[in-house]
Amino acid sequence: MVNLREATPADYHQIQVLDARYHLGTLTEIEWQHLYARSPFAERCGFAWPLGWVLETPENIIVGHIGNVLVEYSLNGQCLVGASANRWVVDADFRKHSTELAKRFFAQPQVDLFLNTTATWPSGRAFGRLGALRPPVEAYDRAKFWILDHPAFVSSLLAKKNVPLAQAMGYPAGALLSLASLIRSFGKCKPNRSALVWELSAFDERFDNFWRILRAQPNRLLCVRDRAALAWRFENPLRNGNACVLAGNDDSGQLASYAVFLRQDSPDINLRRMRLVDFQSVGDGATFLRRAIEHSLARCHDDRVHVLEVIGFGVARKRQIENLAPYRRQLPSWMFWYKAADRLPELAQSLENPKLWDPCTYDGDGCF
Repeated sequence: MVNLREATPADYHQIQVLDARYHLGTLTEIEWQHLYARSPFAERCGFAWPLGWVLETPENIIVGHIGNVLVEYSLNGQCLVGASANRWVVDADFRKHSTELAKRFFAQPQVDLFLNTTATWPSGRAFGRLGALRPPVEAYDRAKFWILDHPAFVSSLLAKKNVPLAQAMGYPAGALLSLASLIRSFGKCKPNRSALVWELSAFDERFDNFWRILRAQPNRLLCVRDRAALAWRFENPLRNGNACVLAGNDDSGQLASYAVFLRQDSPDINLRRMRLVDFQSVGDGATFLRRAIEHSLARCHDDRVHVLEVIGFGVARKRQIENLAPYRRQLPSWMFWYKAADRLPELAQSLENPKLWDPCTYDGDGCF
């Protein structure tokens, strides 16, 4: 017998114990509050936003949790209230109650668009059973990447497969891979710092102007990227040295493109990884994208990062990235699922159009 109720700040410690038990990583109390309660949209949405829900035994022990991250979307000038499921976990002895948490997540009357952008194979399958869909884009279960440290990359790959002596075997195998990369990387991005790319330490008013231009484009579903939304996601990683924001200007000196790279390591296999988590531009942006990736590769080399990786994006961006990246890999699962609210059949129908979508790690909770 378990009780399903709304999560409160007092649940923080028990939730962290549950997350750690199932290797989801832990958040500090400040990080936890920042994620669930300090979205800039929460301050102006006009309703109380649930932090999430928990399953609790009669002994007041939390055995399940689903987080509820508030995100805001824009489509043809319309504001959409988005909810992103986060850290959905249930203790093994109570898994039969897992769906109760998801059903409560989908029952939020104020939400227009429900998301799970960091889905595992089981959670994606469960969301699908409850009516969630994959966006009409290709290959959100594949990543494109560049290797900066071949021995370290091979060692992490062998460690993931539980191969004995993975670190020792990484050096000779990595040397062979490095030679192969010389051929495979011909014409692809290589480390190179560009004088036409600027590293930013914060988001200023230029990003509000840039967002007004972006959101004015018709038939594009975009997670809000104004100054406040970008700061909510990236100010702490920027301060800690775990994010890199690169910007490019047009001929008049106005912000025309930006890219955000974020450290998302896999410490369990000793892999140091940087990811391109957001890229936006006015127009094609292909020249800036190449410069930004090459600039980030140079920084990764200096910081001894092993791999630079990209997941997602729509058709046009994906084609640009595939022309620049020498490697690709299969991910364990399709990570991105969505569901329009039942009261919005017109929205559900419009989201069937592939041209609306440009999904990336920025969406939902992928940057946290």
